[in-house]
Amino acid sequence: MTFRSWVVDNSVAGDVHVRGYYPGFATRFFEENEINLETMPEDDEILKNGTVDFVSISYYSSNCVSVTKKGEITAANGGENIKNPYLETSAWGWQIDALLVQKSH
Repeated sequence: MTFRSWVVDNSVAGDVHVRGYYPGFATRFFEENEINLETMPEDDEILKNGTVDFVSISYYSSNCVSVTKKGEITAANGGENIKNPYLETSAWGWQIDALLVQKSH
C-alpha cells in the first residue's frame, strides 16, 4: 500500500462526515483509478446537511518504518511494520507508545 492510497483510505470518510463533501484529492484519486461514484442529484445536499457534531479519535499504537526494511516485524495494529526496539509489545503484538498517547490529548 502506498502512502497516497493510505491517505485516501483513511481520510475520505472522515472528510465527508466532517465537511459534508468529498475533498479534491479524493476526486482526483477516483478519476485516476477509474472509480465512478453513482450519485443522485440530492446526494450533495444530503452530505452537506448531514455532517457530524463530534469526532473521536482512538489511538492504539505507533508504527516504525525503515528505508532499509531491516528489523523485526510486528503486527502493529493490523499492518506489518518494523518493531520499535524502545517500546513494549502487547499480547497481540502491538507496541504501545505511552508517550504518544500523552501527547495526543
